[in-house]
Amino acid sequence: MFKFLRKYSVWILGFGGTLLLIAFLAPNVIQQLAQEAGYAGTTQATVGDGEVVGYEEWQKIVGESQIIDRLGSSIPGVGKLDSPSHWYLLTREADLAGLTPPIQSIAIDDTTLFNIAGNAGARPRQVLEALAHMQGVQRLARMYQFAGRFSDVRLQNAANDLLSTVEIETVVIPATPEDNGSFSDEAMEEQFEAWADSPNGEGDHGFG
Repeated sequence: MFKFLRKYSVWILGFGGTLLLIAFLAPNVIQQLAQEAGYAGTTQATVGDGEVVGYEEWQKIVGESQIIDRLGSSIPGVGKLDSPSHWYLLTREADLAGLTPPIQSIAIDDTTLFNIAGNAGARPRQVLEALAHMQGVQRLARMYQFAGRFSDVRLQNAANDLLSTVEIETVVIPATPEDNGSFSDEAMEEQFEAWADSPNGEGDHGFG
């Protein structure tokens, strides 16, 4: 028996260690999977007119904001990020404006990329997406900073022009009777006598 144990001690230790590792990590993994399954499909936030932010998208935003925090990046005109919600609103505006570049255009060497990913505990692709969003947000901030400014008078006039306009549709009703005829005094008197006792607006075609 002892000869058998000595002969296969390495295999036994390796197999036993693997079982112990699985037994140690399995509860945490199962718990994490159960939590993710429970959160999957849930709504984490709403924006604007009912725009929904799901669990997976929110986790992506949280991960990106953590990467930006790790980099210690400060966005000119914006400063430090207040929260993942702040980062989401900034990246949303940059995406809607078409300012976020594709990740293939991010200029970064593999060594730096993997170092950032390792320090942030993220995947390299997630780091590239965060950097792409960072460039988009920086472009957005520069557009706001250097955009033309309205003077007070021009702004007031523009608001007046915008808020004072109306849309109308006109309908032309010919005033000439059918067959270009006219009503005689006797016909009008007869019409008056016929509906004189009717309440206002309740007679034929509103006569009364």
